[in-house]
Amino acid sequence: MWLIVSIAVAVIILCCICLATTSVPSLSSLTNIQAKYVITGSANSAFVTYTNEQGGTEQVNVDLPFEKNLVVKPGTTLVLVAQNQGTGTITCEIWIHGEKMKTSTSSAQYGSVTCSDFAR
Repeated sequence: MWLIVSIAVAVIILCCICLATTSVPSLSSLTNIQAKYVITGSANSAFVTYTNEQGGTEQVNVDLPFEKNLVVKPGTTLVLVAQNQGTGTITCEIWIHGEKMKTSTSSAQYGSVTCSDFAR
């Protein structure tokens, strides 16, 4: 009986040693993500709020169309909010590695749109 227990304990210890010495990449060592925010529409301008490359928030008044390219870490939350500054349509888009991931459109006067996703 003691022999079986001793072998089981030895196997568990060896497994723990193997797992402890195995290199597992962290999120910070993974390749950065190419992301892009896009605001388009027939509106002339918009008030835009977005998550920047450092994870903070920026707010700007822009003429349409508007594009912002970013390089972010995997798992970063990407948020883009735009409010039409009058009449016309407004559309927000989030692109990741050249693929459109999220889109939202509003045609309301002073309407707002929100797009959000995770960098992956």
